[in-house]
Amino acid sequence: ERARRDYINYNLARANIRIPGGRRVMKAEEYNALLKICQGFIIAVGALVTILVNYMLGFVLIIAAITIGGTLPMMYIRSLVKTKDEEIEANFSDFYLMIHYVLMARANTPLSGIMRSYDKTTNSEEMHRFIDVCVSNIDTYGEYEGPIKIAEKYKEIAVVGKLMRLIRQANEGADVASELRAFRQELIDAKRYALTKRGDRIIKRARASFGLLMPILVQAVISAMLIYVEDLSVTSSLF
Repeated sequence: ERARRDYINYNLARANIRIPGGRRVMKAEEYNALLKICQGFIIAVGALVTILVNYMLGFVLIIAAITIGGTLPMMYIRSLVKTKDEEIEANFSDFYLMIHYVLMARANTPLSGIMRSYDKTTNSEEMHRFIDVCVSNIDTYGEYEGPIKIAEKYKEIAVVGKLMRLIRQANEGADVASELRAFRQELIDAKRYALTKRGDRIIKRARASFGLLMPILVQAVISAMLIYVEDLSVTSSLF
C-alpha cells in the first residue's frame, strides 16, 4: 500500500497535477478519492441508463468504470511524466556543460549559482522547473544532502541520478574527474546521435513530401506546356 502511495505521489508531482485552484500538487489520497467519486458517478449514470434507456449501454458504462476507470487516468499521467522526462533528457547536456568545469576544478563556486545562470538561457519550461527543484534543494540541504533529494524526485531519469551521485562524491572529496569527463563525453555522444536521428527523420519527411508533390508538379508542367502549345497554335493560325 505504501509503495503504491509513493508511486502515485511521485507521478502526481512529476506531472504537476494540482488540486483545484492550483495551490499545490495533489496528494495520493486526494487522487484516489477523486477517482472513486468519478467512478461512482459513472456507475450511477450507467445504472440509470440500464434502467431507463438501454441495458447493454448501461452495462458497458458500468464495466468501463470498474475495469479501466482506475487505470486510464494514471496512464494519462504517466504519458505526461514521460514527455517531461524526455524534455529534460533532451536539454540535459547543455545544462551539464555549464557545471562540468566547476566540478572538475573543485572550486568553491556554488552550484546553485551556476544553475541559476543556466536557467536564464533555456526556453524549456520543464528545465525551468528542474532548475527550481535543484536550486531549492541545494540551498536548503547543501551539496551533500541536496543531490539525494533531487535524485529521488527524478528517479526515473538516469542522467540526473548519475550527476547527483557525482556531485555528492565530489563534495565528499572523492576524485571523480575521470568519471566527469566520461559523463561529459557520454552526453555529447547522446546529443550527437539524437541530432543525427532528427536529421534523418527530416530527410525522410522531405523525401516523402517530394514524392507526393512530384505528380502534382509534373501535371502542372504538362498543363503549362499544353497551354503554351495551344497559344502557339493560335498565333500560327493568325499568320
